[in-house]
Amino acid sequence: MLRTLIHNWWLLALRGVFALLFALLAFSLREAAFSWLLGAIASASVVVLFGLFAFTAGLFTLGAGMRGPVHGRERWLLLLDGLGASICGVVVAVLPDLSLFHLIYVMAWWAVFVGTVEFVIALHLRRHMKDEWLLAVFSIASILFGAGLLLSKVATELAVLSWIALYSGFSGVTILVLAFRLRSLQLQAHKAAAAALTSE
Repeated sequence: MLRTLIHNWWLLALRGVFALLFALLAFSLREAAFSWLLGAIASASVVVLFGLFAFTAGLFTLGAGMRGPVHGRERWLLLLDGLGASICGVVVAVLPDLSLFHLIYVMAWWAVFVGTVEFVIALHLRRHMKDEWLLAVFSIASILFGAGLLLSKVATELAVLSWIALYSGFSGVTILVLAFRLRSLQLQAHKAAAAALTSE
């Protein structure tokens, strides 16, 4: 699992960057929610872009899983994570009447699913790296976020956009930190291998 993640750190970094861009967009559209016409346009835009975001994030994760070692027994966790995100994006894309308030429930279920899968990934990583808590923190926060949305009633479009922006931003930052930590481990492995060759 760790070798797969280290080898594909840049795909995780792309997922993090994409999440941050989506968060910035959702946050910038909060002002448009006060206008009836602009609010309708903003709602439609966020729904479409969230579908694109989920599908693209799923593709990045699927790519990381498929590019892993042939004998990686735990690679199915990444594939499951990516497949869940991609399906979420497809569901949003094929439902033309999906409103912003419906989207919040789709996002909530996705957050719970992704959080659960990534918590299991974090448990697998704890034996190999000290920073697995980054992924564990994100996964727990993701589960709590999704459960909170499912149990609470979001009354306004402004609140929906705020929740979406906060979750996407937190997700992006956490995944980016993990990705660059994995890159650091890759560089350390390369230096150790070069030193071993030099000493022979």
